[in-house]
Amino acid sequence: MIYIVRHGQTVWNKQKRKQGRKDSPLTLLGVKQAIAVADRLSQEDEILNFKWLCSPLFRAWQSCQLATETMGGVIDYSQESQLMEHSFGAWEGLNESEIEEKFPGMVADREASWWTYQVPGGESYELLFQRVSHFLDQRYDGSQKLVLYTHEMVSKMLRAKLLQLSQEESLRLNHPQNVIYKINKGLLTELKTSVN
Repeated sequence: MIYIVRHGQTVWNKQKRKQGRKDSPLTLLGVKQAIAVADRLSQEDEILNFKWLCSPLFRAWQSCQLATETMGGVIDYSQESQLMEHSFGAWEGLNESEIEEKFPGMVADREASWWTYQVPGGESYELLFQRVSHFLDQRYDGSQKLVLYTHEMVSKMLRAKLLQLSQEESLRLNHPQNVIYKINKGLLTELKTSVN
């Protein structure tokens, strides 16, 4: 069984900037979202006995740390580099109008070929899917109990692999910051909080 958790809202999320491997801090709403997610997770059976893995990027680490504190500081978690967000390379820190200004035509190029388009210095979805698949092949055979604190694009590819979705289906996914995805024996359940 796997729970997939996205970090709370960040300053750059609010400003609609590409974050990728760069970081910005959680907003006040992001802190509230992370605590609400932790409260919802705490209602799940044996959640304290699951293995918790977290992206090393600060926004995910901060959200996971807030969960640990909310649950009484009793959770040991480890950082996992393969859960880092999709790399946006040269686009990181920019919004779409700034990207268009600096890299004319590239936004349209990416939209024309979502799966294979590789941002300069970054990753394509295809490369991200390979990274996430490698992680799951190493760490998950269906019997482990994992909580994964990660990012929206990584969450898409985790669900694509675990649920055997097509490229088109996986690209249509999103991950709201008030939702936890629970996958058990190929079945997906959405656990929502009221803080969105």
